[in-house]
Amino acid sequence: MDGRTLSEARKNKLKVARSGIAGHGLYAQQCFEAGSVVAEYSGAKCRQMLADARERQYRSRGIGCYMFSVDSNSSVIDATMTGNCARFINH
Repeated sequence: MDGRTLSEARKNKLKVARSGIAGHGLYAQQCFEAGSVVAEYSGAKCRQMLADARERQYRSRGIGCYMFSVDSNSSVIDATMTGNCARFINH
């Protein structure tokens, strides 16, 4: 890329909006070529044990939980409190 961050390059090309499936979803505002990077999932990296505890805490407080398992070493990215719009991409 030309020095811009991914978020700057994609700023107006993605939109978070209400979803009939799961509250909110991430929608493309344009077509993307197959294989191109659309968004980078970001958040706090933690181990599975902490992710499980956080999930219980979020659910008890009625907070939606957005976590992504990274690898077989039990690394998880928790985007619930510190993530970006990519947390809505599966909807």
